[in-house]
Amino acid sequence: MRLKMIGTATALSLFVGISAVPAAAQKSKDTLRMGYYDPISMVDSVFDPKTESGAGTRAVYDALILYDEVKHKLVPHLATSWKYIDPTTIEFVLRKDVKFSDGVPFTADDVVYTIDFLTDPKARFRLPNRIAWLAGAEKIDPYTVRIRTDAPNAVALLRLTRTIQMFPKHIHEPLEDKSTFGKNPVGSGPYRVASVSPDNGFVLVKNEAYHHGSSVKPAASIGRFHGRPIPDRQTQIAELLTGGLDLLYRNDKDQIAALKKDGRFAVTIQPGLGMYYMTIDAANRSGNKALSDNRVREAIWRAIDRDAIRNEIIPGADELPNADALCFPSQIACSTTVEPVTYDPAKAKKLLAEAGYPNGFDLEVTTNQPVALGEYIAGELRKVGIRANVSRLSMVAYRKKQGDGQLQMLVGGHGGSGLPDASGFLDFFFTPGQNDYWQDKVIHDALANGNSELDPDKRKEFFRQAFDQINREHYVLMLTPRPEVFIHTKDVRVGPQGGHDVGAFNVYDLHWN
Repeated sequence: MRLKMIGTATALSLFVGISAVPAAAQKSKDTLRMGYYDPISMVDSVFDPKTESGAGTRAVYDALILYDEVKHKLVPHLATSWKYIDPTTIEFVLRKDVKFSDGVPFTADDVVYTIDFLTDPKARFRLPNRIAWLAGAEKIDPYTVRIRTDAPNAVALLRLTRTIQMFPKHIHEPLEDKSTFGKNPVGSGPYRVASVSPDNGFVLVKNEAYHHGSSVKPAASIGRFHGRPIPDRQTQIAELLTGGLDLLYRNDKDQIAALKKDGRFAVTIQPGLGMYYMTIDAANRSGNKALSDNRVREAIWRAIDRDAIRNEIIPGADELPNADALCFPSQIACSTTVEPVTYDPAKAKKLLAEAGYPNGFDLEVTTNQPVALGEYIAGELRKVGIRANVSRLSMVAYRKKQGDGQLQMLVGGHGGSGLPDASGFLDFFFTPGQNDYWQDKVIHDALANGNSELDPDKRKEFFRQAFDQINREHYVLMLTPRPEVFIHTKDVRVGPQGGHDVGAFNVYDLHWN
């Protein structure tokens, strides 16, 4: 069975055949242009947590410490060393040679201010669980600071590498509306922002004052980066073919196969911590009562051929095994003893009949990208009698619908907060709040216990209980791993990206050949 998005291959063949302007990277101008799908109004993933703003945030700001994806260990960055004073207090010694891109030195005052801002009870953030574990900070001296957690936290240091970027107190604090900072931000990272707007995307330029880089976060190699919002995939491809773009990210398999035949382009596929998933509203928040029955949810799972998705839809996924839990075996504390049910459409039909839906029921499948995956899921559900239709939404519209409790079923992608720890996926889905469409006490308790337990073996056991319950109740299914896929001109080289918060794309890992 060949699965594809209708019209993709035909459109691509036409583009390739009629392209009269040769694609060429702007290497001579030291400017790399990339296509994005969603508009971006700020470079600040605290207020705008998505792939586009995440990439800009990591390029512009810095964290105290970093995680080396190759050596699998924490490494210094803004901090030269750290140690636990007690189970809830970590002391950091800071570098004395770091300046923000406006020339003002970075000190302990900026760290304390950043943590105070993030822990302000009046502040409202889209993904509060990523910072809710913070309790405060105190300055010991100009280059020594202590950060407190609200309880013993097994992934505090890992989260500090991913989601806690340092803000300049002298600029951020005077702002009446802190969400405006990302429109004209200042950081200490390898790039600085030249401009940002919803229509034109964001333009980054090399930060010449960045002298504290390492192999994990090197200085900028390319002088200028322009991330352009182009929501239509075919328009992005047309721009690539005619020289308007140099790099595309996350495209459909047929698009990649067609472009690989063009000698002007190359495809880079890298493993990551991302995955595509399918969620089902078991708590009946959306009003679709059928989904509250575990037999119906099992039927939905059995209607989906995960191997076909890996082999035919998601580029590079056919080289990776599917996971038995909502986490990867390489992640800390990932464990399950209840395997997901196998693909069995006949069994799916029987389960629907047993649940009282022999003629199926209506189901809305919400998705943002890739559209081909959402369409495939809906098509397979229709084969077993479920009248599924697809609602394709932008990230902003999806977030609103999610918060309003209107998602019956969601097909999407997530990077597990980029954490090499199984808590990343559990926190994202099952922390009580707008993301939680299951409200399962077994999982809530296991998550809380696992996040506060510092003993690795005990954490693994707690998380096993959660992952077993997810599979047993058919809540969230990992459809396939999500490799990081880039299509680019041959003048461009994409360095190792690794897993990161809100997408796995690093501007500072791009180079000219």
